[in-house]
Amino acid sequence: MKRLLLIITITLLFTNAVQSQCPPNAFAFTSTYPQCPGGCGVLLKDWPEGVIVNIYGGTPLSIITSVVIPGTYGGPGLGSAFSCVPCGVPLVFASAIPGATNGCVITSLGVVPITLSSFSVATATNFTKTIKWAIANENSGDQYSTEKSTDGIHFISIAQIAGSGGLNKSYSIADPIINSGNISYRLKITEHAGNITYSKIVVAKGKNNGGISVFPNPTINNFNIVIAENLLPAQIKVYNAQGQQILQVIANNGTTSIHNKLAIGVYAVKVLTKNNEVITKTLIKN
Repeated sequence: MKRLLLIITITLLFTNAVQSQCPPNAFAFTSTYPQCPGGCGVLLKDWPEGVIVNIYGGTPLSIITSVVIPGTYGGPGLGSAFSCVPCGVPLVFASAIPGATNGCVITSLGVVPITLSSFSVATATNFTKTIKWAIANENSGDQYSTEKSTDGIHFISIAQIAGSGGLNKSYSIADPIINSGNISYRLKITEHAGNITYSKIVVAKGKNNGGISVFPNPTINNFNIVIAENLLPAQIKVYNAQGQQILQVIANNGTTSIHNKLAIGVYAVKVLTKNNEVITKTLIKN
């Protein structure tokens, strides 16, 4: 009986010792960071919010540092956190359980995966949208491209920004409104290592477009003019920046496709409706 109890006790201790302490999909990365005194740091990614994560390393094995994941303990979400660590100390694993004997293996990377904290768009003035985003960690050489769409399907780049590397970086750009309808935005992230990811799509609600819309806008080659049925037939005229008329067509259908090799620049699309109302839209040709 004593022998049986001893075997059971050893088995339980062994089971507890090798039990994985790593939450699903949680990661720990170590890399060089100029912001840290020694130049080394650890990024804890996708850990349960509110927990305390211990980073173990050295000989004998001990806790090198502890990090609190942002959020409320026991909450439903995940969070990420960063901590500086001494360089030259071999780090073994990270765990949210005190006295753990294993956990998330700390991976040594030359480049830490970029983390997008937020992405939003707001109306700055009646003629400008402001696109903002925040990065929890970035590497020098990461690239951001802000893209927009007037139909929610086809996106074009309107601004590019190069990351300088660091923690908790914030960016913003202003986009002049050239379409009074809804405008969709997204952020394209190209990491230094070549990986490409996209943010969620956010939509800036526009005012009534007067029953007329021009898309894609900006355009590269061809574009379409959509006119509400109650405004047809209509006369469409396109003027260049010098005020010269370069195109004129009669629209009898709801959508008129323009196939014309326009020079790069800004154009005015004027629509004379059947009610003799003139509605002007701005078109940009890239």
